Amino acid sequence: MSDADLFSDDDAEAIGAAKRLSDQADNDLIALMAAAGGRRVMAALLDRCGLGRTSFIGARPEPMITAFLEGERNIGLEYLARIRRLCPDRYLAMLKEQLDQESASSGGCNA
Repeated sequence: MSDADLFSDDDAEAIGAAKRLSDQADNDLIALMAAAGGRRVMAALLDRCGLGRTSFIGARPEPMITAFLEGERNIGLEYLARIRRLCPDRYLAMLKEQLDQESASSGGCNA
């Protein structure tokens, strides 16, 4: 039995459409990361998702708040994984630009 026997024509069309959408989303992310402004937007989004902070708040964490924060963090982790897979060089450029911006705003140096 071949793969073609497992799927109907409608299934094959749906799978093809999903693949095209996934490819387009990947290309859009690559285009976003190609521009300095796009990298700034993505850095802000990843920061907003809480990748650099804990999801546990206070001495007695509230489970629903923790779950919400973990959901935000999961979205950030998904985008981070896609960026690192699709354009690792632009990810490194984004990190360098963030460090340069933080250094310039603080007036100090990153040692």
